[in-house]
Amino acid sequence: MTYNAEEMDVTDSEQKKISQSLIRELECPAWLGTSGCECESGSEQYRVCRRIAKRNRVCCTESERAGIYKENSRNWRGRRMKKAVRLDKFLADAGAGTRSEVKKFIQKGKVQVNGVPAKKSEIKVSEEDEVVLDGNRISQAPEFVYYLLHKPAGYVSATEDKRDKTVMELVASDRKGLFPVGRLDKDTEGLLLITDDGALAHELLSPKKHVDKTYYARIGGKVDEEDQRAFLQGVDIGDETKTAPAKLEILKSADISEILLTIQEGRFHQVKRMFQARDKQVIYLKRMTMGPLVLGDDLPKGNYRELCEEERKALERV
Repeated sequence: MTYNAEEMDVTDSEQKKISQSLIRELECPAWLGTSGCECESGSEQYRVCRRIAKRNRVCCTESERAGIYKENSRNWRGRRMKKAVRLDKFLADAGAGTRSEVKKFIQKGKVQVNGVPAKKSEIKVSEEDEVVLDGNRISQAPEFVYYLLHKPAGYVSATEDKRDKTVMELVASDRKGLFPVGRLDKDTEGLLLITDDGALAHELLSPKKHVDKTYYARIGGKVDEEDQRAFLQGVDIGDETKTAPAKLEILKSADISEILLTIQEGRFHQVKRMFQARDKQVIYLKRMTMGPLVLGDDLPKGNYRELCEEERKALERV
């Protein structure tokens, strides 16, 4: 079975060439329509091939294929960033306002391009042009953006869904290509990274990177030291292999226990299944950390913020 870039609805000639290269080199199950891993629906690979994978939402994550993909992903993005874009998109991506707001700025004559008042939103500009809004020069948007979202319950971790609200509805950005890194269940709350950096997403989600993810949970049943030992040794949750060693910290041991659990995997419903294997039930679940990122008390549910420079640098070291 073969596919071409036209089937992916890719129109730019350069992107077509790279997309076709990805298909040829990866032979990804998502493109071939076969079963695959439980890769997050918002991942970079999924966004590239979703028009072929459609509702299957499967993709290849073997390290050797992902390594090829990561390299091509960076090359692809680098070429895209150098392309000329519409003036309204340039301004919106740079944070000057929403797409509709910047169009009004242009209509009111507040925007100049290379010293000349811009009259139309659709004129093309690039990083070489001088774009000025109300006397202030606007720099081109960064190559990638990173948002830390405090996910509330009731939203699915996907870029689009026909039945449920998605976490992307909570992010007020006109920037295209944003997706959630990893997945939190619909009823799970907590830290969720939103970005358009596919290579970083791969680094954070790759099992070989051993990135810690810590969850706070309320558990129906008395959690004790036997559970701690079992989690440290790995738990049989019905998969081919036991879970990797996990650190279980007991905050309160009672009929309704409170715990912190740190894992380095991201299996389907993993935390819930681990406690089910111990004859206990997760009543409430919230992710507190992911790698160097920490969900603070100052970010209300449903809100998000940009990562600070220190956090971005910490992610580069993952």
